[in-house]
Amino acid sequence: MIENFRMTSCTTEDGVFLIERIKELNKSFVKPLRGEDKLYINRKFINEQGKIIAGIIGSVYLWDCMYIDLFWVEEKYRKQGIGSELLLEIETEAKLKHIRMIHLDTFDYQAKEFYEKNGYAVYNHLDKL
Repeated sequence: MIENFRMTSCTTEDGVFLIERIKELNKSFVKPLRGEDKLYINRKFINEQGKIIAGIIGSVYLWDCMYIDLFWVEEKYRKQGIGSELLLEIETEAKLKHIRMIHLDTFDYQAKEFYEKNGYAVYNHLDKL
């Protein structure tokens, strides 16, 4: 049967189509707990010149879970409490919105120890290929 088909690269529009299909499938099995399809919780720090020096973006999806999509602190501002403050702020906002879980992924060279210091636990570890 597979010989009747061919594999090609996806366009951006193809990606949107595929995302919408999986969301439809998921919604057919698990009813959303909130009305919004997606809710973002994000914060940033800016310096005196208005330049972003740190930021965090979290997306809340249908079942009251938040995924931290992006978390960055400019190198010269690291280890000064800025990251912990950003994380605490979005956790507080998430609790106000009745979010029940926050998860993320990170690499060893990024911030694993930072997250553990802030109460996060490793629930899976992927080895290199």
